[in-house]
Amino acid sequence: MKNEKYEILEEILSLFGLTSFGIYGSEARGVATPKPYEIDSNILIGGFDYGKYLIEGKWRNYDVHFTLLKIPIVPDFWVSYPTVPPQEPFLTIGMVLAFHSAIYNDEWKHIVVTMLNDIAYEERQEIALYLLAIAERFLEKAKRPKDITRAIVDLVPYAELWITNPDKIPSIENPDIYSVATDERLIELIERAVERKRENIFDEELLKESKNYMEDLKLQYTITDDEIKEAETKVKRKFIHYPYTFYDPIIIDEPEKYPEEIIEQYQPDYILAVSYHDIDLIKFGEKKYLAYVEQYWEGETRIDMLYIPEEFDPGYMPVVVGGKPFFQPLSYLILTSSVPVSEKALTLRKMLKEKIDIRDIIRYYYTLAEWWYFGNAPEEYDINRKSWIKRYSRRFELPIQKLAVPLHRMHEFISKAIYMERTGTYPEYEQYPTIPQIDYELTACGNEISLAFLGRNNIEVLTRVAESLRYCILGY
Repeated sequence: MKNEKYEILEEILSLFGLTSFGIYGSEARGVATPKPYEIDSNILIGGFDYGKYLIEGKWRNYDVHFTLLKIPIVPDFWVSYPTVPPQEPFLTIGMVLAFHSAIYNDEWKHIVVTMLNDIAYEERQEIALYLLAIAERFLEKAKRPKDITRAIVDLVPYAELWITNPDKIPSIENPDIYSVATDERLIELIERAVERKRENIFDEELLKESKNYMEDLKLQYTITDDEIKEAETKVKRKFIHYPYTFYDPIIIDEPEKYPEEIIEQYQPDYILAVSYHDIDLIKFGEKKYLAYVEQYWEGETRIDMLYIPEEFDPGYMPVVVGGKPFFQPLSYLILTSSVPVSEKALTLRKMLKEKIDIRDIIRYYYTLAEWWYFGNAPEEYDINRKSWIKRYSRRFELPIQKLAVPLHRMHEFISKAIYMERTGTYPEYEQYPTIPQIDYELTACGNEISLAFLGRNNIEVLTRVAESLRYCILGY
């Protein structure tokens, strides 16, 4: 079960348009932090390459500091986990995913299981001994409380697990359990190690007891030092040192008003979009036949309010006064991209469902995605100059955010079209409208696009995103 802190992390990610697959690191289970109003955690997101990001600031009275680790659709078990130099990587992505994560997404669980299927029984036994070797090294050189927790919390329990049960995947089978340890003596050592780390106290007696436990563990399973050394050599040779991209931190500030407060204040009939800096809303306006936009500000948050007539033809394509040109009927926007708030909005949505054939919207959305890729739309829609092909031709002179715009449009329309095609229904949203989660690759595309909007991506990755989206449209 996801706890309050994890839900807050997911809220922050959603406001940046990112989708997480789980939490990882020594605090994955329970999100144990030194203070009740701190969140210091690590989050897994999917993409097309390997990258590491920091998000820092304040949110809902919490001091927030967490790491985003972006890994590709098909991760390689042996790619090393990124560490800060001069520290050498001592774990691989596969080890982090198998042992140090709490994974909640079903599709991501399948990917992890598939990845581990390539790791033979003998290799898992070697990995277990390798973890013991690294744990011994941390204990031998221990000078900080963190060195003891690294060994006794992060390594030893998983080594012992795979010595006895190498088929186990704790990140999937027990994502809510803080530790996989079952030995009472080890559990007591873990509890003390975590407490000492919180207090920042280096405990010599704890260090001695941890070393003794390691020696007894080797005796219990008749493991020799030579076997451990040999396993360490074999495992280290398999490490793939992939060049991660490290990005500047993303800073978040406590807003003057949170999204739900702004929505309550403005009393919309529909919610269209909610992000960190922007909120888009729809309200029935005073002008009987005209849609128009008004813009408001609450601190750093911009509110775009689209005022619409109470009655309009289902094919009505507004020329919005004060806003951007529409390239889809207003009825399509309401049916696929909004959360109705008022009774009047619910009534209109129900009426539109009865009047409009969902297959027409699906076809139109595929067409829109094609227009945003190739720039072959009718001129009145003002799409062609902003299409992927057009902007890609200027890729070395445009900021990365400009390249992300057509991809965002393509991703939105393709995701909604595929969702409606597969389910035969319109997207339904729990709180705020989001991009429907169709499959891992489309979710990965969305994460890459959102990171580009934050200025933390590159042309090579966006080119791969464009190719993936084009395949969804054309099949090649």
